[in-house]
Amino acid sequence: MGSTSNMSALARKSTLPFSGFLVVLLLIFLFALSVRNDGSSENPALPNSSSAVKEAAGRQGKVLQREIDRIHYVFGPPTSNSAEYGGWIFFPNLLHKDAVIYSVGLGADMTWDLHMMQQYRTVVHGFDGTPAHLAWYKQNKHLFDNKVFRRNFFHHPAVLVEKDGIIDMALPSQHSVSYSIQEANAIGFKQGTVTRVQGKSLETIMNELHHSHVDILKMDVEGAEYSVLSTFRKDQLVCQVLVEFHDRLVPNGVEARDKAVKHLIDLGFTPAVVSYSDSADPDGAVTFVHYENCCAIRPKPCRFVESFFSM
Repeated sequence: MGSTSNMSALARKSTLPFSGFLVVLLLIFLFALSVRNDGSSENPALPNSSSAVKEAAGRQGKVLQREIDRIHYVFGPPTSNSAEYGGWIFFPNLLHKDAVIYSVGLGADMTWDLHMMQQYRTVVHGFDGTPAHLAWYKQNKHLFDNKVFRRNFFHHPAVLVEKDGIIDMALPSQHSVSYSIQEANAIGFKQGTVTRVQGKSLETIMNELHHSHVDILKMDVEGAEYSVLSTFRKDQLVCQVLVEFHDRLVPNGVEARDKAVKHLIDLGFTPAVVSYSDSADPDGAVTFVHYENCCAIRPKPCRFVESFFSM
């Protein structure tokens, strides 16, 4: 009797994990099915003010929402390094020990870059060749003289542009650090601030650094983002693009932004998180995620649930 009771107890113990596993499978299936059917799951990270981005994407709300739900569910919730200046929203579960991060347009603030290195132990390649940044970086380099920066940060005195070459840049009116390309002339430039800077395309940068993919591309390039994004290609393996749009700096800025967003959508990117105000200072940040590229770079989060979303 004792042996039989012990065997029964062991049988009950062995069935509990399996039954729990079935419950988890059922919940995942029901969630995926609900997203497939109506895309109605709430996404607090996508505010109503993003209607312009939705329209630019050329997608119906349900379809876009379903893609956003899939990204949030498979990759987990997004996060931000800060709620104040220098804060950027990204999906941390997609990071890994060999993650490739490009931080373009450093200016006089490297809060995000430091956060990524300290919190996630990632390597960050920072790009900025403008005079104000180089002077600030030289003056404050002692602040970066620590083990984390020496091991994880690589500084590149160049700017990201649509094609390689020396470009003219200047400080827009009311700016003190952040330079813009000459085409971003909607509010004019400060006199005497024109400078020549080495510009490199994304393709050139990836080839020079021998990178086959980019996990996060963060761009704060004061109006150059529109032309840069227009050069993105399907064969470039980029997972997350964090970009700040500067509509006020570019003639026909809203149209330029909508065109750039539509191009990214056509390539398979989804505006997963939108922080866009229509105030007097309309600069807004958008986090784009390319689901297929992310899964190709980091397949582990995708394998278990991907089949449910393709049913």
